[in-house]
Amino acid sequence: MNAWVGVLLEKGGRKKKTGEPCPLNPKTVKHAMALGSAAYRFGKRLEIVHQNPFEFVKGPKVRGTPARILTDDEVRRLQNVTSGTRWEAFVTLALWLGPRRGETIALDWTAYDEDAQVLSVHCAIAQTRKHGVRRKETKTGVARSIPIPAHVAKALARQKALQAADELAAPHNAYRNLEGAIFTDEIGRRYTPMAATKAFQRLARKAELSTTRLHDLRHHAATSLLRAGTPPALVAENMGHKLETLLRTYAHAIPNAQSEKREALERLSAQLEAVIKAR
Repeated sequence: MNAWVGVLLEKGGRKKKTGEPCPLNPKTVKHAMALGSAAYRFGKRLEIVHQNPFEFVKGPKVRGTPARILTDDEVRRLQNVTSGTRWEAFVTLALWLGPRRGETIALDWTAYDEDAQVLSVHCAIAQTRKHGVRRKETKTGVARSIPIPAHVAKALARQKALQAADELAAPHNAYRNLEGAIFTDEIGRRYTPMAATKAFQRLARKAELSTTRLHDLRHHAATSLLRAGTPPALVAENMGHKLETLLRTYAHAIPNAQSEKREALERLSAQLEAVIKAR
């Protein structure tokens, strides 16, 4: 089984154009191992096999992709590139509030309270080769409400005006935004997650950003909110994170976090010294 894992890591993939063998990503190999292990566990329950060989195999080490935060100059270039385009509101929302890609794509106008300037996130759109495009619950399974700042509200207002112009310009009965989706193409079809990813890659290259990963806008939003002094609990709630996950991922962005940690350790040290002296 170790040899099988080694083969996958070395030449388990195939190049799209030539079909030649190529290395598989360690994360993909771990997924394959998990699937194989599940099959063997099922076989043991049915008494078809007596041992799960995956229990004795150590999976490859998976290195996470480091998150990138945009500089102020990159933010300005990105906003200049997206200004007046179909992706302006989408990028503005992702950059400053950080909902997940699928959550943003799933947004309908009924989820936006324009008077209260609050956006409700209660589901997401997923896209896979096996199941295609489908609606699902949020990653945490919990709906949440996000307060919308003025500049994001203005971007959403421009998005609504753009859709109204699209509907007027479309041929008779061609406009198809029956669900009231916020982010759509020229004839009202809801964008797919993959369309959003590819669009951002084009925009990022045009703006000469240091990253073309759409998910990095979520990292930027979380970091910016924390650096601005927003309480971590509120940032976690807005972004649909568990608080402990947010603190673990973005501790570096919390103002005074290191100095407060040092002060706490010094207080603990002083208490221990007082206990020792009292003996």
